[in-house]
Amino acid sequence: MDAVSLPLIFLFCALWWIPQNLQHEGAHALAAQYFGATITKIWPFPGMISGRWVWAYVQYVQVVRFTSVQEALVSAAPVITNTVSLIIYFTYLAFLSPHLASSVVLNSFLAAWAINNYVDGAYNLSTFYRRVPKMSTDGWKFWETSGFSHTVLLIHTVSWQLSFGILFLLFYFVI
Repeated sequence: MDAVSLPLIFLFCALWWIPQNLQHEGAHALAAQYFGATITKIWPFPGMISGRWVWAYVQYVQVVRFTSVQEALVSAAPVITNTVSLIIYFTYLAFLSPHLASSVVLNSFLAAWAINNYVDGAYNLSTFYRRVPKMSTDGWKFWETSGFSHTVLLIHTVSWQLSFGILFLLFYFVI
């Protein structure tokens, strides 16, 4: 792995926060639209909606009520995009980065992008560590609509978080 700059990574993580919210809410919006909903608003900033604090949100109108599987997929869409983003990032590190002339700035930006995707996915999956989940999270919505048991979701959560966490450790401290 070519050199990265920790101050640049912190800067890019902060700057990437709004685009990460757009990616997250955009994933919900694309999934909802795919299943026939009409998107009315994507808001990437924190604030209050319906009396509760949110980091960002998407609003849509269901033309036809979603099935439980469709509702689960709309809730899970951001974690799916996080997973794809992380796979792209680690593929870049493993196969492309050694052959490209890259810079500290580019490597730091890509590391920040990957870290934000990891944090977003890990936060959404963290609801499965609780016996009584925080009911406003995407993870809880997925839990309620998917029909999976708490144990199954907890096992998948731990494996997702550990596998990408180990990849980060390998690429930054071992390889």
